[in-house]
Amino acid sequence: MKESFGSRVAWGVAWTLFGRGSSLVMNMVVGITVTRILSPDAIGLATIATVCAGFAEVFAQIGLLPAIVQREEVEPRHLNTAFWTDNAIGAVWGVGFAALAPVVVAIYDDPRLLPLLLALATMFPLAAIGKVHRAQMQRAMEFRQLARIDVISSLLVGGIAIAAVLLGAGVWAIILRVVLTRAMTSVLTWYATGWLPRWLYDREALRELFDFSGRLFAAEVIAYLARSLDRLVMGRAFGTETLGYYSRASGLVVQPLGNLTQVLASVLFPSLSRIQNDIPRVRSVYVRMLGSVALVSFPMAVGLVVLSDDLVAVVLGESWLPAGQYVRILASLLLWQALMNMNKTVFKALGRADVLLKVTVSTRLLIIVSTLSGLPWGPVGMAWGYLIGSGAATMIAEALAGRLIELKWRSLAKPLGQVAVCAALLGVGLYGALDWAWSAHVARPLRILLGLGVGATLYPLALALVRPEPLRDLLDFVRRWRERRRGAATDADE
Repeated sequence: MKESFGSRVAWGVAWTLFGRGSSLVMNMVVGITVTRILSPDAIGLATIATVCAGFAEVFAQIGLLPAIVQREEVEPRHLNTAFWTDNAIGAVWGVGFAALAPVVVAIYDDPRLLPLLLALATMFPLAAIGKVHRAQMQRAMEFRQLARIDVISSLLVGGIAIAAVLLGAGVWAIILRVVLTRAMTSVLTWYATGWLPRWLYDREALRELFDFSGRLFAAEVIAYLARSLDRLVMGRAFGTETLGYYSRASGLVVQPLGNLTQVLASVLFPSLSRIQNDIPRVRSVYVRMLGSVALVSFPMAVGLVVLSDDLVAVVLGESWLPAGQYVRILASLLLWQALMNMNKTVFKALGRADVLLKVTVSTRLLIIVSTLSGLPWGPVGMAWGYLIGSGAATMIAEALAGRLIELKWRSLAKPLGQVAVCAALLGVGLYGALDWAWSAHVARPLRILLGLGVGATLYPLALALVRPEPLRDLLDFVRRWRERRRGAATDADE
């Protein structure tokens, strides 16, 4: 029996969530271990190196892979042309990044950066080797295989990174992890797909891919700059120690939900690409996905605001408490990031890279200006500027994405408003319980457990009263999963 499109999307989300969830757990274990051993100065130094490498990596991609996923028909000439183009660019960028490393060292006036940047230069050719293979798996919606790759890669590389930092590798453990992740992912995707490239290069195929990806490439470059400018400027203006506090706060806030929204976006992109000519259907899938993200992001933001200092002290250590103020400021970023990842997927899936480029340029410039405007007020002012600019930019992008799929604001007002009410009820209950715990001088770990208990009890009750649909959908999904398992067991017996 052939699976329905909705079932394929649901299972895609489930498998991708499993893969990213496992990776997230491992990433958090590695991040906490590294943070507890290294100083804020070392974390700040690694942040500068990895952010610079990430910015260069955006240039190295040129956007051909999303074009492979988005196209209705892909021929061998497209795949082989994209493979050789990506690998040539990866090799050139590896050499170019190494050559530019002294410039970065001069800008930050920190010679410790040079060997880190030279090591990171190897990630470009290593990543390029497996990009086309992964794009083919995304296009085919092979999310189960992709989840396995993510899990195996995160476990192996994470274990190596933890061993390295425990053995005294210091900041090199972070660099090693970045490089090995690219290498491991490429090796596993080759093994999973079994696709071997041929020496076939078609300039017309490159033009067809680049017609879509050229604008997308420019949009990704500007978007990455806007996301990273706060850390790049903060490291130069206020030093690596301040950057270390800020980057760990940002990671504590952004990483968990960032992985969730990337899961949904990675499933949503190929899914919506397959139905891009059916706008009502695209709109229905998009609204449901957005509602799912809101269910998680709203309560997470509330919990981070109330529990910020306790979480930082318990997870990272008392010496990292200065990061708590940034956690409280950036908690609302969860909401903006979720919306931005989702609406960007709409532009890509509908093949409107031209509109995405215009939206990205205008909104990201707004974020850059807003972030820099907070510079006179120090790192806290920059954090507020980044948050405010991101909120305004997200609303603009959401309005334009909604116009493409004929989505009215009132269609979102009810589901998002109901979730916001539930999150507000959670906030009141959470603050009330913790106000007693603070006054009674309850230990930090117990306060966190109390907060989790209140959240796990109060939020589902609020949802059951105000917005029961997601709970019914979850129960229905569990029921269908059990039926599927029973069906598979029956087929095996026969």
